[in-house]
Amino acid sequence: MPLIIVILGVALLLLLVTVVRLNTIFSLLITSVAVGFAMNMSAVDILKSVENGVSTTMGQLALLLAFGSLLGKLMAEGGAAEKITTVLTAVFGKKNLP
Repeated sequence: MPLIIVILGVALLLLLVTVVRLNTIFSLLITSVAVGFAMNMSAVDILKSVENGVSTTMGQLALLLAFGSLLGKLMAEGGAAEKITTVLTAVFGKKNLP
C-alpha cells in the first residue's frame, strides 16, 4: 500500500506542476502533506518531516553554493577564468557570444 501512495504522490506532483502550472515549491509542499496524510501520519509528524527534508536540502545547497563561489573566486584570481574565456572564444568564435 505505501508504494501505491508514493506513486500517486508522484502523479499528483506531476499534475500540479504540468497541468495546474503551480509553483514547484508549493506543489512539493502540497504533495508531501497529502502523502503524509495518506500514510496516516499526524499533522505534527508531517510538519517535522517536511521541515527536516527542507532543512537538509537547504543545508546541502548552501554548502554547494559556498564551495562554488570559493572555486570561482580562486579561478578569477588565478587567471583561469580568463584562460577559459579565451579558449572558448577561440573555439566557438566571437559571433556565437551572447
